[in-house]
This record gives sequence, structure tokens and C-alpha cells, in this order.
Amino acid sequence: MFRFLVKANTFSLTERK
Repeated sequence: MFRFLVKANTFSLTERK
């Protein structure tokens, strides 16, 4: 679950950039 959250956070950051 934590790993998924981290991956989602990274994806969100990449999309925002």
C-alpha cells in the first residue's frame, strides 16, 4: 500500500511538471 502511494505521488509530480 505504501509503495503504491509513493508511486502515485511520483506520477502526480511528473504529470504536474
